[in-house]
Amino acid sequence: MATYLLGLAAAVCFGVAAVIQQRVAFTAPPGDVLRLRLLLWLVRRPLWDLGVAIGGLGSLLAAAALTHGAVALVEPLQICQLLFALPLAALLARRVVPRRDWLAAAATAAGLAVFVA
Repeated sequence: MATYLLGLAAAVCFGVAAVIQQRVAFTAPPGDVLRLRLLLWLVRRPLWDLGVAIGGLGSLLAAAALTHGAVALVEPLQICQLLFALPLAALLARRVVPRRDWLAAAATAAGLAVFVA
């Protein structure tokens, strides 16, 4: 049970970190795209740094899950980060998640459940 909880907690952290970092990167100056200056610009943003820290916490949680379970069980749980990131990104953007995206998320969750079972 600890393996599942730690693995899912890691997936939540990875999903939240991805959404935070994507939102900060979206506000970057257009001229810095695909340049080293972009990384320097991002590192100076506290929200970006928070996303990095949350991602680091996710890595620690995933490592803890691996101490309780096999890689073949823990790593597939990481796909759940998409399931957590989808509604969070929509909420922060004040948009509605399209039905096809919810169907894809449900198919992903069903596939994961079948794989784990």
